[in-house]
Amino acid sequence: MKRRKLVATTGCALSFHLAGCLGSGPGAGERSEPVEEWEYDVSESTPSLTFDEVGRDDHSLAVHVTSAEEAEAAFAYESSSGDAQHGVATFIEETDFETAMLFYVETRAPNGCHGLRVQSLEISDDNILIGSVESREPSGDGECPAVVTTPSRLVRVTAAPGLPSHASLDVTDGWGATEQVTSSGVDAD
Repeated sequence: MKRRKLVATTGCALSFHLAGCLGSGPGAGERSEPVEEWEYDVSESTPSLTFDEVGRDDHSLAVHVTSAEEAEAAFAYESSSGDAQHGVATFIEETDFETAMLFYVETRAPNGCHGLRVQSLEISDDNILIGSVESREPSGDGECPAVVTTPSRLVRVTAAPGLPSHASLDVTDGWGATEQVTSSGVDAD
């Protein structure tokens, strides 16, 4: 697990287009106070989504999860086997949804060797998680199956005094195309 401690500062030069607020429930909506201290962790194991991304036209997507019930509704980690199942289950169980939330990011890639790497993350003055995520093929001489895949990452953001309302991320797919993706919430019902 990769851990970075970040302190939000004002006056940062940001080259991201900020989207409006989406979602509902804890962690979503406008905040009266800006996030002052925060950190994020990236899970080594990544679950599959359990729901169909209805209306998905783009190659990439992002989902924010604000409760254990939403995580259970969103992710199929119980169907994973061995270490992957244990890693995702542990990562979600270790999330205190009073002070943290999860972001799932996914894109497309041209072969089975691509992974997804978090390049940068910041929380804007509007309490929106912004940054960039990039599909990368690992270095090495190994052969990669030529099949379209969906590399993904699960990121936990812990913040005070509040949480981001959603994410607006620049996601680069395995062919080098970048698109801006705004996270959507999960219906736990």
